[in-house]
Amino acid sequence: MQKKRIGTKMMHFYEKTDSLEDCFSELRGSDCIGIILVGTEITKEVCKKFIELSIPLTLLDAYHSCSFSAR
Repeated sequence: MQKKRIGTKMMHFYEKTDSLEDCFSELRGSDCIGIILVGTEITKEVCKKFIELSIPLTLLDAYHSCSFSAR
């Protein structure tokens, strides 16, 4: 039985300075089988465009509440 080799590629995208289309072109031209999108400041419009790529997608986001008291 032959083992499948899965590679990992990390890309950094900042909406205010980077080209979303360049990012998508790179993803479309690769053998990408899934995306883990860390969307700390992602807009609804950008998220929708990633979904439209039709590549399986997991979106990670975070909410931090600073309502704690230090002792």
